[in-house]
Amino acid sequence: MTHTVSDGEGTLLSLVERAQPVTVYEISKIYLASPVTNFGTSKGKLYPMVRRLKQLGLLEGEPIAGDKRKTEHLRCTPAGLASLHQWTRRIDPAHMLLDDPLRTRIQSLHVLTPDEQRDWLCEVEVAMRKKLAEVEDYIDTVDVPHSEIMKDHVRATSQARLAWVKRTIARLQDTATQIETE
Repeated sequence: MTHTVSDGEGTLLSLVERAQPVTVYEISKIYLASPVTNFGTSKGKLYPMVRRLKQLGLLEGEPIAGDKRKTEHLRCTPAGLASLHQWTRRIDPAHMLLDDPLRTRIQSLHVLTPDEQRDWLCEVEVAMRKKLAEVEDYIDTVDVPHSEIMKDHVRATSQARLAWVKRTIARLQDTATQIETE
């Protein structure tokens, strides 16, 4: 039986499948090293998620001989691989337009002065460029399938967001110029 898993669970199954056998501690280290900040990486989220996936029969643990802490090497079960396959194939409506905190904040841009608006957008541009470089460097250091496709996706989406920031700065400057000439 295939279980429908959440995006966080699918991400975890995918990581286990690529790194198996792997311990929860090793998973947490991989998550912590990632420049992507939207993973549920805290131990308070990771251990319960692993426990749930084990209860569903999607992961299995093999005790590490001689380890007094009862650490286990995790592997995907055949059912886990089937759920991972289903998760990979699934396209949810929420995937079409991802949450974007910057897009949400722009709705309140009017509460900032024109100088603050421009400064904020310039700070966003600098931070986005820094994050893009960080993610591209990270992708170069990890051995994951389709890393060139991942890098292309990161680059394309980041460049689109950077173009949006530049257009927004230009619009604000045009508006300020219009106000000055009136």
